[in-house]
Amino acid sequence: MGERSTMTTSTTGHDAAAQPVDGQWWRPGRLQVPGDAPDVLVEMAADFEPPVLDAATVLDPWRASALGGLLGRGALVVGDDLPLGWHEIWFRDPLASGGVAEDGHAEEHALMPRRRPRRRVYAGATLSQRHPFVVGDEVSRTSGVTDCRLVPGRTGWLMIITESHRYAVDGRLFLEETRRVALRHDAPADTDRATATPRAAADPAPSTADADLALEVTADPVMLFRFSALTYNPHRIHYDREYATGVEGHADLLVHGPLTALLALEAVRAAGVPSPTTARYDFRLRGPAYMGRPVSFSVREADGTAEVTGAQEGRLVLTGTLAGA
Repeated sequence: MGERSTMTTSTTGHDAAAQPVDGQWWRPGRLQVPGDAPDVLVEMAADFEPPVLDAATVLDPWRASALGGLLGRGALVVGDDLPLGWHEIWFRDPLASGGVAEDGHAEEHALMPRRRPRRRVYAGATLSQRHPFVVGDEVSRTSGVTDCRLVPGRTGWLMIITESHRYAVDGRLFLEETRRVALRHDAPADTDRATATPRAAADPAPSTADADLALEVTADPVMLFRFSALTYNPHRIHYDREYATGVEGHADLLVHGPLTALLALEAVRAAGVPSPTTARYDFRLRGPAYMGRPVSFSVREADGTAEVTGAQEGRLVLTGTLAGA
């Protein structure tokens, strides 16, 4: 499909466009350890030495068209602008057979600690686009961890990891992305994993009386399968209902967090909000979205900023803002 991908650890030679947002990559010595944090998380962070990674790939039209079909956009060809957020389906490394951890990612994931808890949550991201990608672009990416902290959550301790990704074309910075990932401290192995650490109750959806219902989507198994294939995501919570409900304690198969974030952008488009060339999209995933149940996206626009809310059965799923940068 025209993709060329390399993953190498880089220690020197990065120019100014390749530096992390805060100017300093995270290292274990920067961790502020709360006195009552679980030893297993403290030890995990102490052993966590994430490298700086360089990668490159071509934004091929086949994959862009596949995502366009999934989202109802249709085919894209070389030279078309790539909609904001669609870079999500590239820079995916194939996983060797047997090399998948319980959290659905590679056992040896460079930007994740080893022996990590199985419950990994994509909490949200901030995308700052300086210029849109074009289908056919050859894009380079520099990635690293800029923050890692241990915090108490509503149902237990979390390790919050902040990833920084910077995307460039011909040495020119096009997109900065900050991703927030939460690793939830699990119960001991000899307890019932589905019930020992219950999930936090989802926040109720706010009133959307002053917003327009822009889009309603009910994900089915085919949609989940297609997005898993496009993102090379083998996590069982997206295709194995018995696992998702019996082991992870979910109500049904989960809609992918990145897919929910892309659907929110489709809602903004459906609401007629112009897509700025220079844009900032900031979103937070507030609760799980499940297959077979409608997710309603409401949009309100004021002063050039679109606020989008995703809700399912009265539960808050996503909140986000899109504005010109």
